[in-house]
Amino acid sequence: MFNYIILIVSIFSLSCADITSNDSANLANENQDFTLAGSWIFSDYCTFQNANIFRDCNPNEFLPITYSYVNWYGNPDIGTMSEFQGDTIFVNSDSIGQAFGLNIIFTSFLDGRDGGFRVYRPEHVMYDALGINSWINPGYTLLGGLYDLNSNDKTLVLNYWHDSKCIKREIFSEYEVSMDSTECISEGNTWYPRYISNFTYSKE
Repeated sequence: MFNYIILIVSIFSLSCADITSNDSANLANENQDFTLAGSWIFSDYCTFQNANIFRDCNPNEFLPITYSYVNWYGNPDIGTMSEFQGDTIFVNSDSIGQAFGLNIIFTSFLDGRDGGFRVYRPEHVMYDALGINSWINPGYTLLGGLYDLNSNDKTLVLNYWHDSKCIKREIFSEYEVSMDSTECISEGNTWYPRYISNFTYSKE
């Protein structure tokens, strides 16, 4: 009788182990199939309260993104994306694609689930108003940060940190100056506060 009990327990244990093994294998295969490559549709935008990632990320209106670039005159300048322009992201199998009307590249460091991203315009040729003289513009980075590829809810989250900036405007350029918010505004410059935001996308 005791031998029968041992036999039944052994069979039950092997069956459970097989089920667990199969479930793990299926989950691993499902996660492996869920990759960056493909089309992504924007679904949500939120910002962290007081730029603290340990607090809730609350739905918010889009906050301006500022970036440094070289303008037509060859001078350093500050660009501003005031309206959201990232409705879709397309990523190739090599983790390079298109986003915000520019190029995007992903670099992974955790089995492709997480890593860094950069949205940028590469080096390009610029011409004068007459189209005669040309020069090489070094390009610029619009935004960069960390990404999270979540296989559970099938989402891609871009986490972006925007540093506070005081922007001084001149005739042919704008540039960043080292001032706090009070001094910046009193000097007639433009102040952009620090914030942290998440862009969430769902796979098409």
